[in-house]
Amino acid sequence: MIGENILGKIKYKVTKKLLEDQGNRPNANIYICEDEKGKKYILKHFYSKSPVSFIGYSKYNHYGRRRDGSSKVFNEIQEKNSQYHFLLKHIERIKHKNKWLIILEYIEGSTLSEFIKTNHSKDFNKVNIVIEQFGLELKKWHASKFAHGDPHLDNVMVSIQNNETYIIKLIDYGQLHHPDFHYCKKVNCFHNTGKRINEDLKNNSNKLGKGFLNGLIDLEKSLNMPNMLTPIFNKAYN
Repeated sequence: MIGENILGKIKYKVTKKLLEDQGNRPNANIYICEDEKGKKYILKHFYSKSPVSFIGYSKYNHYGRRRDGSSKVFNEIQEKNSQYHFLLKHIERIKHKNKWLIILEYIEGSTLSEFIKTNHSKDFNKVNIVIEQFGLELKKWHASKFAHGDPHLDNVMVSIQNNETYIIKLIDYGQLHHPDFHYCKKVNCFHNTGKRINEDLKNNSNKLGKGFLNGLIDLEKSLNMPNMLTPIFNKAYN
């Protein structure tokens, strides 16, 4: 893919593969691409002609067909993420060499788990600010009737602006729930809205993410900082 030109609504050139140290990912690889003006985007390149991972067919995936490349599904998600700043933007979907590509907004930064691990001993005030902001953002997300579906701290991006302002965005929401989505209506996955929201926080039964709050609890244990992260989140979220 590196060096290839991709033609969508505009022309993109693939410049770099991300997460190379992880090898090939289960269902899609991630790249950086640029338009002719040098603006960066994320490119998600699916392997198969109809890219639905195995988990996409299981009972744990309540949205299901997010990855099938259908315009109906893509347009639903694109419409939603154009309205809410905390969702990484979906720019366009492209069929290239009989495979599906999705062009996404580029955000430079680190995942929330990486941010906490890097800064907790150097500048805990930064960690405090970011967790508080994340709690507030997730509260807005849930108030807008979204549930992530694959909730873990590596699906939260932290971008620093001018060394003092933080932008928090939720990414990789392939199992996204919203009561407006046709597939959520079809399988009635919002028959218990509270359950979907609660799974975003603590998810003990789902094979996908363990939950954002559970992720903070795990970090408190692994970094030996008991009750230093979750109270910040809970105060902002509740």
